[in-house]
Amino acid sequence: MPWAKAFRQLIEAGTEGYPKKTKRRLMIVNVAAYLIVLASLNYAVLYSVTDFHKYQLIVYANIFLLVLAMLVPFAHRYSDILGGIVVAFSELVMLFYLISALGRDSGIQLNYIIAAAVPFLIFDISRIKLILAIVSSALVFHIAAWFLFPADLAELAAEPVLLANLYVTSALTAFSIVAVVAFYAMTLVRRAEAQMDALLRNVLPESVADRLMMEPDRAIADSFKEATVLFADLVGFTPLSKGLGAEQTVKLLNDIFTEFDQLALKYELEKIKTIGDAYMVAAGIPEPTADHEAKMAHFALDMLATIKVISQAHDVDLNLRIGIETGPLTAGVIGRRKFSYDVWGDTVNLASRMESHGVVGKIHVTAAYKARLERSFKFEPRGVIQVKGVGEVETWFLTGTLD
Repeated sequence: MPWAKAFRQLIEAGTEGYPKKTKRRLMIVNVAAYLIVLASLNYAVLYSVTDFHKYQLIVYANIFLLVLAMLVPFAHRYSDILGGIVVAFSELVMLFYLISALGRDSGIQLNYIIAAAVPFLIFDISRIKLILAIVSSALVFHIAAWFLFPADLAELAAEPVLLANLYVTSALTAFSIVAVVAFYAMTLVRRAEAQMDALLRNVLPESVADRLMMEPDRAIADSFKEATVLFADLVGFTPLSKGLGAEQTVKLLNDIFTEFDQLALKYELEKIKTIGDAYMVAAGIPEPTADHEAKMAHFALDMLATIKVISQAHDVDLNLRIGIETGPLTAGVIGRRKFSYDVWGDTVNLASRMESHGVVGKIHVTAAYKARLERSFKFEPRGVIQVKGVGEVETWFLTGTLD
């Protein structure tokens, strides 16, 4: 909607170029400034209608405050705290003048209560000295106004009805500004948390992400008696990438891995990571499943079919070398600043060896994996091969399904 876009542009005015965290804070400053604009405009109109000649200085004071508040977004361009300082100290001084003119019975001093909360929202907590200075100043101004400006010492003898209205509107203004600014700040916080939550769930399995958010300081490590691991390597990609250039290389690789990710989602597999032009995925983790071997077999066959389609679509010559193994493994989260869900164990190592010792365009598996699926899938014997770090291993090629 046009109005929604215009409103967002108004809220984001002057925040361009700042980091997201700072930008969110400056948007809160803008909201506070615009609320001051509305309140000052309301008071300027109220005094003008009541008796402009008598209250003209107060009208001008509110207009001056209105203009200062409107300039706040421009202040952001010079410093990330200048706008907040303009809002805070102009309010402190201007409110004190208005109380001196109308007396404490006007209730204008209630607006100082805003300073007990809003500075914590419009300044970064690292500016705690500035925040405390504003809060303390507001408290001093509030108490001073009460003792210095009783009704009989007010510069202007306002009518009782006007004073009563001012007290009510001052209370409404103070409560409204605190409530609206706090609500908007919490809305931005919730939005940021939702984005972080989505990002974390995009990096980690959902159940693992939930555990990490509930217990961020607890190490997450699980042992699985049965799981299946697949390694796939794009054969021919390295020489191809030299002729494509950086942008086309990344685009092609992104297209390929995006298709693989969709297949992993289809078969309820867990993508572990990509390493250059290699792809690693696991089945049966983090939630154990009874048919993880079969799901991985279907996934591997679909990978071979997919890479052919992509190769034809991009007019390139690419193929896969795939290795699979099943058995026990350990999985967990490593890292603090950049989380990673990874797997370890002999099963992982042997799956990697099946890929590296495999054949282009083939799905290379061990005899143990073949024995679990031979009633549902087709296999071709490869024979016994020498596997580095393992020794002699009988291996097979998965070629299709029996149905």
